Order: sequence, then structure tokens, then C-alpha cells
Amino acid sequence: MTDSIKQVLIPSAGVGSRLGSLTEHVNKALIQIDGKAVISHIIELYPEYYEFIICLGHKGDFLRQYLEISHPKINFNFVEIDNYEGKGSGLGYTLSKTKKFINKPFFFHTNDAMFKRKFPIFEEDTIILSSSSSDSRNYRTASINDSTGNLQILHDKTQEKLLNVYTYTGVAYIKNYKKFTEFLDEMSIDIGESDYFIKKIGGETKYFMSNDWIDIGSIDGINNAKDQFGGFKNLNKTTEEIYFINNEVIKFDINSKVISQKVVRNKLLKDITPKVVESKNNFFKYKYVQGEIFSDLLSPNEKFEDLLYWCKSNLWNIENLNKNELKEFKSNTKAFYFDKTFERINLYNEEYGYFDRDTKINGVSFPKLEELLSFVNWDDIFDAKPCNYHGDLHFENILKTKEGYCLLDWRASYGQSLSIGDIYYDLGKLLHGLWINHKIIRDEHYEIRIKGSKISFDIYQKKSLIECQDILQRFAKDNGYSWEKIETIAALILLNIAPLHHDPYSKLLYFFGKEQLKRIVKYYE
Repeated sequence: MTDSIKQVLIPSAGVGSRLGSLTEHVNKALIQIDGKAVISHIIELYPEYYEFIICLGHKGDFLRQYLEISHPKINFNFVEIDNYEGKGSGLGYTLSKTKKFINKPFFFHTNDAMFKRKFPIFEEDTIILSSSSSDSRNYRTASINDSTGNLQILHDKTQEKLLNVYTYTGVAYIKNYKKFTEFLDEMSIDIGESDYFIKKIGGETKYFMSNDWIDIGSIDGINNAKDQFGGFKNLNKTTEEIYFINNEVIKFDINSKVISQKVVRNKLLKDITPKVVESKNNFFKYKYVQGEIFSDLLSPNEKFEDLLYWCKSNLWNIENLNKNELKEFKSNTKAFYFDKTFERINLYNEEYGYFDRDTKINGVSFPKLEELLSFVNWDDIFDAKPCNYHGDLHFENILKTKEGYCLLDWRASYGQSLSIGDIYYDLGKLLHGLWINHKIIRDEHYEIRIKGSKISFDIYQKKSLIECQDILQRFAKDNGYSWEKIETIAALILLNIAPLHHDPYSKLLYFFGKEQLKRIVKYYE
């Protein structure tokens, strides 16, 4: 049986309030699962020649940009929904705005329904039911006629426990699209497309049983999907993301300035980073580069010295600045290290309602962080070494390729400068990633316990990474760099990035940074 061109309607206007902070900055359709946005998983269930109607509302511009840059061959019709939260909003209202776009048989596919397998070709109105779920309290459910293959009744949600019913997944094929569009003006704002089936506007409806439906409309659902799909995992950040689509890597940041700066810096870094091939306000993409992430190497210590000297030859080109350039560089350095550190610490305190005080960390007494920072030799920190730089140089952002190395996810700027940074920052970044390795965090090989002013934590450290610290220290000594300064900057980095990550990892970063800082600055009570 051949399949004709059809449409797929994906309503993605809602706020996704059940997902809390995950949808504070993005539409829930952009949540990354196994390296792809949820909406990409949905799109890939259908033939590429289908037409897609996407309803935009909450963070809709981000969603539009993502679809245009990640699926350029797909024919999208975007429908702007003016009222997507509060009084008068609802799925029925959203669907009413699609009336002039629906012009052929179509699939209705809610943006929180994921499946692992594609659907067969349907010839009649058909709803997709879950063969393994019958939750009448939280979902609409269906009574069916086994002998005819027809839907008998589609039940609205009810506190009554219904028997012999199957959960409606929020996906349906609507052959009678003309009757559907005629009904849109009368459709329930709250119930949406289900009202069409409940009232049997299109006549008899078939059903199809699915055994691989995953509802990602809740935090538990998201975690379940990530467990079932497996694959790529990244440290959670709600303001940026990375996706892998059709052999391309797509980077997202809510800050358009960061994206534009990274595109400029990509040209400055030239061949040691993947070439950006397209960009939008909040996205850019480049071709996927074959290689092995440095943190995944079985023995990174065996290649680490080679990497350092490769960076020395290909990245850390020391710059001789004139008087005005040097003045600007020193101003950038102060803002980058000193001002940003105190801004980030204040952000951490606001985020967690934390009051800086004397603490005990792993049984040892510590003063307030403010007091520890007063012992930092800031003049020495400000005496930076200007060079080309990466800015986020840790093992997760380094690829070992056949030709050598490729650096990923470069920093947007060093203060106000796109071209000149401090070699000590790259060295400090390397060290901070040896102290707290991202792979160890992803695999949750750490624990932290907080009881009042008493904090204890433990983190697994691989022997090979401890050896890498020795290699880095030897490299610093052989090339005339201060190890104490590198350690100090690494500790400051931990404190700076603490408010940018998820709990409890953020707290581990904060207190580990505080512990390291006391050791390095030789604080005496």
C-alpha cells in the first residue's frame, strides 16, 4: 500500500508547567533525549515528504529556529498562537488557529508523546492507544470493540477507575479532515481534538494499539524516556543545549550574543575547531567530526602530554600587545576573574538561599568564602599571559582524531575580547576537569551530604586522571607557568560554574571549590 502526502499537526504552544525549570527557558519540544530534541523524534516517525503544521507559543521563536536549522528539507507551516496560557487558552483554542492550514488527511501528534517505531498506513480515522496503560485518572481512555476494531467510547479524565479501557496516547490519524475543521469552531477549548472523537463527529473511528508509547509530559516521563532511549547524555543546563541531527551538531543558547560571538571565534580558531556551516540568532551547526572524546579514552594519561604540546603549537600562540591593547587586556582580565567570581557567588547564594558562613567540610573547619577570597593574590591572577585561547578546555570538549585533535564548544569571549585570552585560564580549565571529571558526574560517581553548616562529600577519581594532574604540573614547570596560579584559577572556576549546573552537582562544585581554595591560598586562622 502506497502512502500519499499527508500532514502532521504538532501543537507546541503550551508552557509545559508540569516540567518545572526544564521549560523555564525553552519549549518542552526542545528537551533533549538521546541527542535529539523531542520534536525531532516525533518528526522522524513520519515520511520526510509529509507537511508539518507546528503551533508556536511558549518560547516559540527558539522552536522555529531549531526546526529550520535541523530539518531544512521539511515543509513546515508555523502557526503563531497569541493566547497560550491563562484565561481562554487551551488546546481547543490552539487548534482553532490551524483551520486554514489543514487541507488534507493528517496526524494529530501531541508534543509529549514519543514512540520507538513508526506507525502503519491508516485509511480511516484512527486513534493510537497504549496496550500497556489504562490510567483513567490522568489520561483520556478508550473502550473498544475487539470484533470490529472500532472505538466504542473515548472517555474524558475521571476520578473513577474505569475497567477494560486503554489510555489514549494523544496521537490520532484524521481522514475526515473537512469534518474536523468544520468542528473547530465548536470544539471544547480544554479537551481539544479528543472532543472530535468523544462526540464521534467523523463517524466510526478505528484504533491502533501501541506497546512503545512514552509520555514525556512529566519529569518522571522525561527520565523514563532517557532511560529507554539511552544514548547521549549531557550535564543538565537549562539555558543551553547540544543536539545531533543527520550527521550534524547543533548548538543552542538562549543568549543570542553568545551564539554570534562563538560564530566569530570559530573563524578565529580556524582548523582546530569544526567549521560552523550555518547559524541563526540562538543556534549554529557544524558537521559531525569523527573521533573519540578524550574523557572516553581508556588511558588519557598516555596521550595527555601530546595534547598539551599540540595546544602549545596550534592554540596557545602568545601575543605581543601594544600599550593600548595591553591596557584593554588587563581590564578584561580583572572583569573576567575578579568581577565575574563575585557575581557568580552572589548568583549561587540567590539560587539556593545560601548564607555564607563558617562551615565544616569533610570534618575540617572553614571560614566564610569571602574571607578565603581575600587571601587570593589577585595581582598575580591579573598578570595574565595573552594568547589565542579555547576558554572551556576540558576532556569532554576535546576529540582525539586520526589527524590529531579537534576542540569543541569553545568559549564565546574573554571579558569583552573575542581574540585574546589568558593561557592560565585554559590550563585552569584542564585542571578543574581533572579534579571533577564530567564523565564521573554523568555516571553519578559522587555524593554530597549537607546538614546545617556541616558538609561532607566524596567523588571517585580515576588513577589515570590523577596521573594527568602530574603531567599538567610537569608541563607547567617545564614551560615556566606557576602551578599555584593554575590551581587557584581552577578553584575559582569551580566556584564560578557552581550556579550554572543542577543540584546537587552545583553544591559539590561550590564546596569542593571552597575546600581547594583554602588549601591553595594557605589560609591560616
